[in-house]
Amino acid sequence: MRRQEKPAATSSELLLCHGAEHQLCVVPHADSPWANHKVRLESTLVATFDPPHGDYQVFEEDGALWNATLPANGVDTQTTLTLFSEFTALPHPIEVSTGHHRLIFAQTVQPPVPIVLDEDVADLSIRARSFYIEGKYIADVEIEWLVDDQVIKLPTGVDGWCKYVFEPQRLGKTTVLAKMWSPYEEQYIEHVFDIEVIATSVWETDLEYYWSQQPFSIAKGLWVNRNNSTQLQIHPKNQNLVRRYFSMYAKDPIPISGGNFGEKRMLLDNGTYWFFSTGIGFQSSALIWTCEGPGQPTLTRSMPIRFYDFDLALGGIFTLDGVQVPWSHDIVLQRDNIHTLKFTPLPQNTESSLVGLNVYLELRGADQGVIIFPKSGERIRLPVEGVEWTLDARHLQPIAHMPFSIRCTEIQCSKSIGCAIV
Repeated sequence: MRRQEKPAATSSELLLCHGAEHQLCVVPHADSPWANHKVRLESTLVATFDPPHGDYQVFEEDGALWNATLPANGVDTQTTLTLFSEFTALPHPIEVSTGHHRLIFAQTVQPPVPIVLDEDVADLSIRARSFYIEGKYIADVEIEWLVDDQVIKLPTGVDGWCKYVFEPQRLGKTTVLAKMWSPYEEQYIEHVFDIEVIATSVWETDLEYYWSQQPFSIAKGLWVNRNNSTQLQIHPKNQNLVRRYFSMYAKDPIPISGGNFGEKRMLLDNGTYWFFSTGIGFQSSALIWTCEGPGQPTLTRSMPIRFYDFDLALGGIFTLDGVQVPWSHDIVLQRDNIHTLKFTPLPQNTESSLVGLNVYLELRGADQGVIIFPKSGERIRLPVEGVEWTLDARHLQPIAHMPFSIRCTEIQCSKSIGCAIV
């Protein structure tokens, strides 16, 4: 960065970034009496300056230079750098803002294959990160999603991810533009998602799908319980794809295993099948199917797959007033206090299969005077940053044991914990 400040003139705010090395150049007016005399810089800013604070340098006509290196773990702040002359002139203030002012898009996710009109949606995700600090993802950045004439504004979560669900309205290629403002550069950072929408596909018209002998839609995909090894079958509706070879693989490196998972299998009149299982708890991914035949183009299809466990403890962490509580321990509420319970899904990104589902807190002591907000049993959509409840235990008598649980509505998944009021 090369910024210019003019002593005795109205100064604009400088943007300095955590984890970055900046070059500050202060240039005198052409007729400034400060020119060719010595100046020094002073501040309370947590940064390393070269020359250091207190050291004078000549205020030449083309400016005086300081290199400022900010630590990566700095705190966002507004402060002032002060330029002093070697004489008794009034010092010149330079207003400064430190933060993650320079942003980039670090990761993007979109369907790897075309989507089908009136059957599929495209989950588009993008992640905001500090330009200077690897792995520093930024929350509460406004992402603008531009689709045709629509503009949808959504914030990034605590993990830097922002997700937009695109619902196709027409056939052909559609462009979705995601952009965010990077204050340091004073410009938008953009990413284009190119999506192909098709009318129908052989995956829907020519095949039927079964999981544990129960039919399912390839567009909606599967919920798979952890450590549940079972059979995925496809059956032909006609002869169009019979004797072609089918295979599938996981889009992400998730631990799916099985006797013939990933194996290329011929589709016969009575269908074909795969066995597989997984040991992971709560994660979302996709299976990519391929269909091949002699002299025929290779066909591909993406299918959502979400893993879960009956035990919600494997899907996130639980905190009381900001302190993590082991799932095996009871929690203790102090009388005359208001407490905050929070459940945060893991992994902390858009790949958690719990994100977007409805959860609720169920406290069987609510009729004893505990005030809960949101109230016991009220469904809340689980965001990536987690969900909170406040428990007001003021003016209550001690209660030795009062069980409560966190439950999910869409899948059979819960966790019970004991609670005492002292």
